[in-house]
Amino acid sequence: MLKRRYFDREISRRLAYATLGLLFVNVSIGGTLTHFAAPPVLMVAGKWNWGMAFMFETFGWRAAGACGMSTILFTMFFQKELSQLEPVRDESGGVPVWLTALHVLFFWL
Repeated sequence: MLKRRYFDREISRRLAYATLGLLFVNVSIGGTLTHFAAPPVLMVAGKWNWGMAFMFETFGWRAAGACGMSTILFTMFFQKELSQLEPVRDESGGVPVWLTALHVLFFWL
C-alpha cells in the first residue's frame, strides 16, 4: 500500500525513509498494547500474570500516546510535501466494513 500510494509517486528519499521508520517504530512499540504481541512480553506474561488489562494500563496507553505523538510530529515535519501529493483513488473500493469488524472481533476473542 505504501509503495503504490506514496513511493511510486516521486516523493523525496527523506519522506520515504521517515515513513518506513515511523511504520517500524509504531509497530514495534505498539506490540506492548497487548500481552501477546511483543516477544519480550510473551516470555514473562504468563509467569507474571500479565493480561490484556494489565498491559494496557501499565504500558499500552504510553505506547498509544507515543505512536500518536510520533505520527503528529512526522506529519508536521513533512506537512508541505504531504500537502502537495494528489489524492489517490482506490479502484478496489477499499476494505469492506464486515472484514474490519471481523478482525476487531477476533482481536477481542
